[in-house]
Amino acid sequence: MQPNIDISIVIVNYNVKDFLSQCISSINKSTTNLRYEIIVVDNASTDGSEEIFSELSKSENNFYYIYSEANLGFGKANNLGFNIANGKYTLILNPDTLIEPDTLQVMHDYMESNPDIGTSGCKVLNLDGTFQSACRRGFPTPWASFCKLFGLQRLFPKSKLFAKYNLSYLNENETNDIDALIGAFMFTRTDVLKQINGFDESFFMYGEDLDLCYRIKQAGYRVTYYPKTTITHFKGESSKRSTLNETKHFYDAMEIFARKHYGKSKVFFAFLRLGIKLRAFISYLKKHRKDVIFIIIDLIIVNLSLILSSFLRWGQAFPFPDYAYPTVFVFLSIITFISMLFSGEYFEQNQTIRKSFFGLLSSLLILTFFTYFFRDFAFSRGILLMTISFSAVFITVTRILSSIIEKQKNVKEVNRIVLVGWNENAPKLIHNIKSSYNNSVIVGYISNKESTTSDLDYLGEPDYIQKTINDKSITEVIVLDKTEFQFDDDTKFIRLKNDSLVHIFFANDYDNLVISKILTEVSGVNPEAKQRKLSQLRYKLLKRISDISIALLMLTIGLPLLIVKGNTNIFVKLLLGKLTFIGLFPETNSLSDKGKLGIIGLAQISEPQKLKEKMIAELNNHYLDNYSLSLDFDILFKYLFRR
Repeated sequence: MQPNIDISIVIVNYNVKDFLSQCISSINKSTTNLRYEIIVVDNASTDGSEEIFSELSKSENNFYYIYSEANLGFGKANNLGFNIANGKYTLILNPDTLIEPDTLQVMHDYMESNPDIGTSGCKVLNLDGTFQSACRRGFPTPWASFCKLFGLQRLFPKSKLFAKYNLSYLNENETNDIDALIGAFMFTRTDVLKQINGFDESFFMYGEDLDLCYRIKQAGYRVTYYPKTTITHFKGESSKRSTLNETKHFYDAMEIFARKHYGKSKVFFAFLRLGIKLRAFISYLKKHRKDVIFIIIDLIIVNLSLILSSFLRWGQAFPFPDYAYPTVFVFLSIITFISMLFSGEYFEQNQTIRKSFFGLLSSLLILTFFTYFFRDFAFSRGILLMTISFSAVFITVTRILSSIIEKQKNVKEVNRIVLVGWNENAPKLIHNIKSSYNNSVIVGYISNKESTTSDLDYLGEPDYIQKTINDKSITEVIVLDKTEFQFDDDTKFIRLKNDSLVHIFFANDYDNLVISKILTEVSGVNPEAKQRKLSQLRYKLLKRISDISIALLMLTIGLPLLIVKGNTNIFVKLLLGKLTFIGLFPETNSLSDKGKLGIIGLAQISEPQKLKEKMIAELNNHYLDNYSLSLDFDILFKYLFRR
């Protein structure tokens, strides 16, 4: 390390080698005589970053590279950089940023002139030059959180009363004291960072910048926004290329911050958790708005079918006794929704006639079963059969109409295709696509290596497929070489910025492509782009119901045994949803959001302490991919009767 460094620039990298290279280049173009060092901490990137930047660290005196074997999260990785920082100031900088030539000098001079400032941030711009409002924020106090979570800030962005979180009432070109900065750019005094022990490592992703600023202010320093220089922030490139559940980590971070700094107010904390859950639920519904529309239509159909069946059978739309209404409609709707959900008709790729028919058949059996126990509502099983029959016909019509509308929409719109990989079958496949699909345009191909025989545009490496799809507005991906396409197990398809879905087809020749398309249209599921079972809503619900049942059983009938063995706390956690009865075994080198840890699991059948990390990961992945109640029973049986 060099002595007398003015600025230590700490950058955490995760699979963004292209952005990091640009970022470093922009730093080295700085018009300043200040002495600076660049410290890159790599969070187990797999995009070739290690090879590039470890070599750079050998040739550059002011460049240091730390490679972590595990994804430590933003805060913990930054702390590794802080530990070796020698500068008077430490600039916390994201790899997906470009600084201006004067940025280092301007921010240094400002901090030198204001010794009471602990950290400051400059003006942050989006790629299109617009202002990035997250670069200056207020703390999520009870009122600010309420306005943010329930949309008052969006309705009144210029109100000092309602816009306390994003501070949108402040002039973006004026210097101001604020509560918090964005973690993408924080020009901070190194001694202050060491005084407060850097980032709180309990935050994995999101929220750690808020917490750092909060503790800097608690230590008696100011936090300021200084817009006399700017940076460009591409915003979220690392998280786009991560398999982590970004939304979950964002809301978890808000909850950690609230518990840590506002935990004394139980009412506020309970209210905030409610708001977070509500926002997360709304986000989920928006993401699955097509499913929500189908649910509403289906429930209207089954209720209208009951009215129609009653009229045809007895000449009256409402022939049942007064006490039966609206109970029969509510109960019919609930049973139909649950049956359709557990048949996989909702929230799992496309709706299909097969799944909807199976769901309706299940609802018929369940409703018929209940008529034997609720005799006051057992009016006519014939009416019930007619209701489900009419529903099946009308719901089938909606699925057919939906398919026709989708096809018409596809005919009108140009289908923009990108190929992944390149092989000897590619030219013939391209020719057949061009001759068979008039509304399709092959935009280019993505591959680890540019082909010398291709006339198509080379669009880059597969690591950056998400960015390429967004930038080129791709609507269809055809994978020629599976080894060049790492499909995210938690993604149904690939999603564009406008929230539309990009279809994926795995085919190394034209015949396979046609078969893949047919299978997708018939089943509604891409045959090789399946979602992990335990990430699907019906399986999550099924598992949660079984966990609650086991927890209640053990905390009542089995309570004496638990007290003797001292295992009561484990089953309380099971009841609260912090654990699952049968689930995953901890992976020491992985912090990814795979699923819940289990009291028992595949790894526990053997002696997990003797298993290698890779073997544990494979067992966990097998469980996630192949989950079923029968698998849980097999695991439980083998665990209880293991030798």
